[in-house]
Amino acid sequence: YKNQNGERVNLVPDAVCIPTNGFINKQHRTVVMGAGLAAEACNLCADAKRKLYHHLETNGNIPGYIGKLNYEGTSIKLLSFPTKRGIVTVNEDKSNIISIYRDGCAIGEKVSGWKAFSEYDMIEKSATVLKSIISKDALENVLVPKVGCGLGGLVWENVRDILYGILNEHV
Repeated sequence: YKNQNGERVNLVPDAVCIPTNGFINKQHRTVVMGAGLAAEACNLCADAKRKLYHHLETNGNIPGYIGKLNYEGTSIKLLSFPTKRGIVTVNEDKSNIISIYRDGCAIGEKVSGWKAFSEYDMIEKSATVLKSIISKDALENVLVPKVGCGLGGLVWENVRDILYGILNEHV
């Protein structure tokens, strides 16, 4: 991967953060991890969805351990990193909803968080909790990809500034 200076680094991290949306389908006892890095995490760790569901039920929509994967004989922890709320209220111009879902949403309606864009305040909240996990568990190398910037629609430079401002001694 590349560090904050854009330099290629050959390092196996202790943990990798996976962007999540906090939505729980209680009827089917499952979560949505259907695209991007979340979908990749499900492909690499068969029980990631089950563990994320349990984590959300127990702890709420905050970062937490959702599985492990093995890379060249090393166990790497997977951490959820919420970038979206579980339920979102559609705003007046529907600008908080991903464009392909807007037609199916009514203004003021409460919709599943995975239909919405990521939010900067969720990045800040998640980074703050992540900082305490890093300290508590003495993690040395945690990979935080460009969370919230793909399908989440956030601008990487803004997300990067939030992450570095909170996790400065850990990145």
